[in-house]
Amino acid sequence: MWEAFHGPIPPDHVINHINGQKDDNHLENLEVMTCSENTLHAYRILGRRRPGEKLNRTLVEEIRQRRAEGESLKTLATEYRVTQACISSVCTGKTWKHANGPLTPSRKVAQTRNDVLARIDNATVGEIVTRHQNGESSGALAKEYGVSDVTVLNWAKGRYRTS
Repeated sequence: MWEAFHGPIPPDHVINHINGQKDDNHLENLEVMTCSENTLHAYRILGRRRPGEKLNRTLVEEIRQRRAEGESLKTLATEYRVTQACISSVCTGKTWKHANGPLTPSRKVAQTRNDVLARIDNATVGEIVTRHQNGESSGALAKEYGVSDVTVLNWAKGRYRTS
C-alpha cells in the first residue's frame, strides 16, 4: 500500500502501523521508519514490553473488563488473535500483573477425593454410572454433580470408590 502511493521503501527501513494493528493498512496508519524506531514506537507509544507482543496495557484492561462481564475466552481469543490460554492468563492476573482491570478467578477448583466421598454417596455414584452407560456425557454429568469428568469416567470403569 505504501509503495503504491509513496514509492519504494528505503533500505534498512520498515513500515510501522501507527495504531499497532497490523491488519489496518490504511495509508494514514502507515509510516516508514528504521527498525529501531519501530521498536521504540512499540515500547513508548503502544506500551508493549517485548517485540512482537500482540497485547498492550489498554487492550489487557479492555479484555479483563469484557471477561468480567461474561464474554467467553474463545470469543476474546479470536478477536484479539491470541490463544485462549493467553486470555485466561491475562484475566486471572497470571500475566500483565501491572495492568488494571477486574481479575476473574480461575474456574478450576482443586477437588480432593475425600471431598467427593463426603458429598456423593454410593447410590448417587451408581446413578451417575448408569446414566453414563446410557449415553450421557461425562462432562455433562460432572457439571451436574460438581465433580471432574475424569472422576465420572473412573467411576464408570469401577475405579476408586471407597466409602
